[in-house]
Amino acid sequence: MKALIGALAIAALLVSAGASRAADEPAALVDKAIKAQGREELLAKTKLEQWKAKGTLHAFGMKSPYVGDYAFASPDKFRFDITADFGGQKNTFTAATDGTTNWEKSGDMVREMEKKKGDAVQHTVYVMSVSQLLPLKKQRIRVGEDRRHQNRR
Repeated sequence: MKALIGALAIAALLVSAGASRAADEPAALVDKAIKAQGREELLAKTKLEQWKAKGTLHAFGMKSPYVGDYAFASPDKFRFDITADFGGQKNTFTAATDGTTNWEKSGDMVREMEKKKGDAVQHTVYVMSVSQLLPLKKQRIRVGEDRRHQNRR
C-alpha cells in the first residue's frame, strides 16, 4: 500500500511538473526567437515602420507597373498608397485602418470598406503585429483564438 501511495505521489509530481514546464515552453520559445533576432530593444522603441515598394500589378487582364508607400504602427494602424499605370493613365489607390475604421480611396472617391474587406485588412495588420514577436510577450494569444474577443492594449 505504501508503494502504491508513493508511486501515486511521484506520478502527481511528474504530471504537475510537466504541466508547469509545458506552460512555460511557449514563453521561452518566444523569448528565444526574439533573442535570435537580436533586436528586442529596437522593436520596443519602434513606433512606426515605413517602406516603399515597386513592381508589377496584375489586374483586369493587364500588367501595370506600380509604386507603393506603406506605413505600419503596431498594433493596429496601417496605410498604403499604390500608384499604378493602367494604359498610360496613372491611378492611385489608398487603403487604411486605425484598428476600428477601415477606409479606401480611389481617385476622388473615399469610402468605408465593406465589412469583409475591412476584416481582412485588420487581420493582415494583426499578423504584421504578431510577427514582430514582441506582442506575444505582452498578450496571451492562443492558436485558433479569434483576436476580436481579446482586449486591445
